[in-house]
Amino acid sequence: ISLISNDGITYINSAKTFANKGFVRAVADMRVSFGYPFFINLTHKILSLTNSNSSSGKWILSAQIVSLFSKLTASIVLYFISSCFTERKTAFWGVVILSLLPDSAEYGSDALTEWPFLMFLAIGFLLLIKAAEYEKVWLFGLTGLAAGIGYFVRSECCQLVIYGVSWLLFKFLKSAWRTKVIFSFIVLLAGFFIAAAPYMLLKGYVFPDQKIFKIPALFSEGDAGASSENPFLAGLSIAKIKNDKTIVKNICETLVYYFVPA
Repeated sequence: ISLISNDGITYINSAKTFANKGFVRAVADMRVSFGYPFFINLTHKILSLTNSNSSSGKWILSAQIVSLFSKLTASIVLYFISSCFTERKTAFWGVVILSLLPDSAEYGSDALTEWPFLMFLAIGFLLLIKAAEYEKVWLFGLTGLAAGIGYFVRSECCQLVIYGVSWLLFKFLKSAWRTKVIFSFIVLLAGFFIAAAPYMLLKGYVFPDQKIFKIPALFSEGDAGASSENPFLAGLSIAKIKNDKTIVKNICETLVYYFVPA
């Protein structure tokens, strides 16, 4: 059996709860984002069609298949993103080098969320680039939807909405076709919240992973006792952000701020 990280074991154990609790209850009680465990569970079911034995090795293999598929897909999409800013040959070798780097190779064979998250982030970012380039309203909607689905894997995927809103605000100030910009803004947010809003309500937080910005939850048992563990659980105050440079740094790194120039 291949060795995986402790976090990988957590994701696999979370994936097993879908069969025991049902989808809604499993998501409500899960301590990690449900996206990656859900894909692990789905892959495990597919593998079980040929072999009903539910061993630990099969669960690990299922998680690794999801990570590897995500890495391959993300690498292809990253190539097309890079091609928007540089020559195709340079973009190709850049993706090859990225795939061969030690951390990249390790995450692609482990049971971790790095590549699944990057896959949805890259897909959404490419859609956003094309939406801005061709000024297509429906592409902004697909960007929001990609961000919402990626939000299930990691809530940081909402950064796509921030980038999209920033671009549309710039276009609103500069463009004479403001009606189209407004429609694009509405469709972008609608695409994201159609996917993400039910999950936010179920978990009771705008950012469930970090337990930030508390909202009424549909199931209170999922975060029972959470408010006594961390002051952030009651909401993140603007004053605290201004007075704590570490929070600002962490938020910027969480949103992968180096995507902003592109």
